[in-house]
Amino acid sequence: EAGTTYTIRVYPSGASTTPVRTVTGITGTAWSYDAAMIAADGVSGTIAVELESVRDGLISTHRYRFSIALA
Repeated sequence: EAGTTYTIRVYPSGASTTPVRTVTGITGTAWSYDAAMIAADGVSGTIAVELESVRDGLISTHRYRFSIALA
């Protein structure tokens, strides 16, 4: 939708509430967490990813959070 951007936060495994990476202003429908980012963030095993949308400066009240096992 026009005017919508996305924010992604990456959390290490466990119940951490502090993200190791935050990416804002994403305008497309794809984003990759590549090997260089993984190494720089010092994560391994399973990570949690949180996705939220922002439209015209307003942050959505709903966020998606899911786990991903890193290979």
